[in-house]
Amino acid sequence: MNQPRPSRMRAWIAATVRCENSLSNAIPCAVLSFALLSASTAHAVSLRATQDTLVGASLANIVSHGDLPGLRRTDLRDVHADVSRLYAGDLPAPIWSRNGQPTPSAHAAIASLTRIAERGLDPTDYDVGRLAQLADSPLADIDARAEFDMALSVATLRALRALYFGRINPTDVHSTLWVARDSVDLVAVVTHLAAAGAPDSTLDAAEPQFAEYQNLRRALAVYRSQAAVDDSQAQARIAQFELTMERWRWLPRTFDVPPVIVNIPAYHLSVLSNDSTKVPLSMDVVVGTANRHETPIFTDTIRFVEFAPYWIVPLSIAKAELVQLAMGDPHILTVNNYEIVTHRGMVLVPSLPVLRRVLAGTAFIRQLPGGSNSLGRVKFLFPNVHDVYLHDSPLRSEFERIRRDRSHGCIRLADARALAVLLLREQPEWTAARIDRAMDARTPTRVALSRGVPVYLFYATVVASADGGVEFHADVYGLDAALAAQLARGHLSQAVIGDAGAPAPRTP
Repeated sequence: MNQPRPSRMRAWIAATVRCENSLSNAIPCAVLSFALLSASTAHAVSLRATQDTLVGASLANIVSHGDLPGLRRTDLRDVHADVSRLYAGDLPAPIWSRNGQPTPSAHAAIASLTRIAERGLDPTDYDVGRLAQLADSPLADIDARAEFDMALSVATLRALRALYFGRINPTDVHSTLWVARDSVDLVAVVTHLAAAGAPDSTLDAAEPQFAEYQNLRRALAVYRSQAAVDDSQAQARIAQFELTMERWRWLPRTFDVPPVIVNIPAYHLSVLSNDSTKVPLSMDVVVGTANRHETPIFTDTIRFVEFAPYWIVPLSIAKAELVQLAMGDPHILTVNNYEIVTHRGMVLVPSLPVLRRVLAGTAFIRQLPGGSNSLGRVKFLFPNVHDVYLHDSPLRSEFERIRRDRSHGCIRLADARALAVLLLREQPEWTAARIDRAMDARTPTRVALSRGVPVYLFYATVVASADGGVEFHADVYGLDAALAAQLARGHLSQAVIGDAGAPAPRTP
């Protein structure tokens, strides 16, 4: 029968003492000492192997049950598939501890998660306090070792997922926003992180590399360092940073073609580039009126440029505005360059019976091309169920307003010609001179783009520049408040939306 470990150790010590009393017995005593020590070492190795087996059983049990009571979010459903792969097998091995002690990679990962507020996330969402406490205590208990390992893996997986994809699915707050997700093997990332360390660089790589996002991250660090904890206005601003960074995480990381970004709260359009810089195109825009004709949040692909377009007046606008005016004097339509057309293209002379056909939907009103056309001299089409598009505007004074939610939902551009030149830059037959002629024509010309261009109708209430400047914009559609509420329902950090997110008064 094997002796218990203390007995073997005492025997080894006694044999060593006896050997010191007699040089003649040196070799036999040494052999005896070595044999006893080898048996003790083997027993220790066997004991560690047994403990690792028990830790593996405990990990498998946690995976099987799908929860971990010590976590802030005990339910592991959001990461269960990844956890099952990470701890595959009947007796999975711990990846964050060795011999009952947290590894250097574990300590580094916890330290990085503790600083995750720098990335616009809340450290408490990732149980950093509990993890730090466990890491500073001996993990002598089998279940404690398993729970520590699982808790750190879950926290790391959730943090990586939040940085790669956002904390929630964008359709949870914007039913019209469907964004293609990049494919990332989070299990491989965590496995590498546990083996090699370097968590800060791993989390850096998980974040969007767009200049807009990186500028926000740097500006947030500065703002947070200067903000008082008890300053509600400052905390509301920090929440705006966090919500805006969340929205940037929803976008794909790279694009085959630089996308057009329309930021609704900022009333601004820009074009992104894959090299983390902006293509030199930036302009003011007018968007849909809040609480009446809000521009939907969605993404699509610009496929056509139409010069000298007709404006097909939506039936709702025709009923509410034009028909009522024309009932008193049908010729007012002709004076303002409108005409009534059947669905087969026949132009009708304005009259009361013809106006009734418009109301019945058997005819429609359109505005002729020209400088007074409501769409201006060019529009950009990305056919969608919302019937929303980008277009020029003859109402130049609108772009001088501070608040510019004044359209029926489409986006009016301050410099539509510049966008036309940019979109057609890969089609050399469309020179600047030809574009000008087409814009001034009296008949429409539709041009198909050689490559579709992604367009994102976006919502960011904070914009930061490379030089550290920050612009805060009003939550004009109340969508920051909606996103904060959705995040709160997901039991994640509750962003504080106070006066900083309230709609600004309308500019006359």
